[in-house]
Amino acid sequence: MTDAELVALKLFPRNVTARADHAVRGNPVTTRPESGVENSFPGLEFDVRNLDKAFFPGLIFEFHSSDAVPLREVRRSTLLEGADLAAGIYLLALRGQFPVRGAAPRGTRTETVVFSRLTDLDAWRVIRDLEPGPLAILLGDEVGRASFRRLDPEEFLERVFAGGASDARIPISEDGALYALFAERTRFVDRAGVLDEALEPGDLTRSLCSPWQHDFADCGCFYWASNKPDLVTSDPDRAAVLNFQRRDRSRDAEVTEADWLNGWDRRENILTHREMIERWGALPFVFEGLETDRFPIRTPVTHRPPLDRATITGRLRALARVEHALAVEYLYAYYSMGQPPRPTATDTQGRRLFTAADEILRVAVDEMRHLRWVNEILASMGEPLELGRAAVIGEDWDGDGRALLHTFELKPLTPDRLNWFIQVERPSADFDPEGDEDTIDGMYTRLLVSLEASDEFTSDEKQRYAQLLKVVIDEGMEHVRRFERAREALDGIPAERWVTVTSGPTDEAPSTPLGILQDAADKSYEVLLKALEFVFTVDDGQQGELLEAARRAMYNMDDAARLLARHEVGMRFRLPPQPAGAAAGFAAGPPSPDALVRGIAAPGLAAAGALAATGESELVGLAGRMEARIGEMVRAFEAALAGR
Repeated sequence: MTDAELVALKLFPRNVTARADHAVRGNPVTTRPESGVENSFPGLEFDVRNLDKAFFPGLIFEFHSSDAVPLREVRRSTLLEGADLAAGIYLLALRGQFPVRGAAPRGTRTETVVFSRLTDLDAWRVIRDLEPGPLAILLGDEVGRASFRRLDPEEFLERVFAGGASDARIPISEDGALYALFAERTRFVDRAGVLDEALEPGDLTRSLCSPWQHDFADCGCFYWASNKPDLVTSDPDRAAVLNFQRRDRSRDAEVTEADWLNGWDRRENILTHREMIERWGALPFVFEGLETDRFPIRTPVTHRPPLDRATITGRLRALARVEHALAVEYLYAYYSMGQPPRPTATDTQGRRLFTAADEILRVAVDEMRHLRWVNEILASMGEPLELGRAAVIGEDWDGDGRALLHTFELKPLTPDRLNWFIQVERPSADFDPEGDEDTIDGMYTRLLVSLEASDEFTSDEKQRYAQLLKVVIDEGMEHVRRFERAREALDGIPAERWVTVTSGPTDEAPSTPLGILQDAADKSYEVLLKALEFVFTVDDGQQGELLEAARRAMYNMDDAARLLARHEVGMRFRLPPQPAGAAAGFAAGPPSPDALVRGIAAPGLAAAGALAATGESELVGLAGRMEARIGEMVRAFEAALAGR
């Protein structure tokens, strides 16, 4: 068959899901790259680093050199060719658009980054933050790179990048040069959701080390993937370790430790690349370093009768309140740190504090998302929404005395507090091998098992509800790892170094600027709850857009809480008199725009007015930002009501 005939037969699929402007109900999260399972690093569906390597059109960089950011490949350029790479070309600096944290709507700022002081994954993290927009980069060969280090980088770059958008070669000496290149940052996908042509087949998955890929046999790409064992034991009673990729496992008994140390197992008995691709399905499972053909059950499983539909519904409502309570506890701990600024490459302690704060914030955001998903299940069941907040986390539902029974409280981040966060998120078997409801993970697991065994739900209901419950359970396991990373980052740093708010919330005098700011934070919290309740009453097709609008209330609360923390005061997270039901009338029929503003936006607008009346510059500025965000939210809600 000719090449032309093959082309005529080839199917060119187009991913409709990728072109959708919202998450399509029923599709797994892996249908959208930005929602892929663990797609950050190293990833399962694709390695996001391989996107960022192509951040500048036509060029491919590498982020894992110990002392530089080398240019690895030239696919299209006005000044460079592939032959130029032989002598070495390096990224020295860039000037582009970066996000402004906390801005709403999301803003950007132009910033210059010098890479001579950034290497390895620190350089990649900078590229990760790069927003679409105008971009200028400065490259240099070995001589140019050495000369650049002797310059005043900021002053030199200002002169280079002020020249406009014309690519230029800048001689440094007779045998050295710099290259200034200008473009728009690669967008990676077009308007139809199709990957940019700059990305070639295999680019996204080239470093995943999946066993059915050629890469697996050569995995040495600066990390060990979780699905890539290297050294294993085939017999728990033997001390010798063996290469997981060995070809002939029947010879294991012959191998001594001396043989392994001498390299026999690494050279003579290793699967070739072709054999790896052809025989990967025969590779054994590895649990705790031991090869096996079956999952080892180490603890007895206690089977309990499945819960009925009414009990499942009641416990979902209780878990919604728990998710709300945990999100607030985590947020208070996060704000108590005073939000460490993004550190420089040389500020080791600052980087550790920033990492810890970032991990805690990410878990809090996940809990907010879990609150949404539980309410989506309740709404799909035809049940009322639940936005209340639990007074006790981990109720003793079965009366066996094993529940957490933790009283909700707002406390600053301390080592003990962080240990409690790990405890509540830990999988049940780790906490109590005989129980299944002594952690949040166990509570959801009991619901999932009951749902799958129940005859009170249709198969479609089981599939939809189970998908959401499984995601919540999986993310809970990730929360443990995030909190452990935060604990590791803070290890050895005195608590007084990272805690700005040293106690639970106290009431400032209502007439003082801080008291008015506290009230504004509480009112923003109230607006957020009312806005969420409104969003959950609209049709599925509108929820994604309206949730984005409702985040404006979250940004207001965040803005006020951060400002309080800078003054060493904690946000009270005071619930309104009626935390639920404020927007219940929206489901019956569209109110007038005035009623919408009164019902949802009024508390926030009143708080903004009180802030502006103080005359304090930082509070006046906050008032302006709050009013602008509320205005955006109201316009989005009005448009949704007009279309109903």
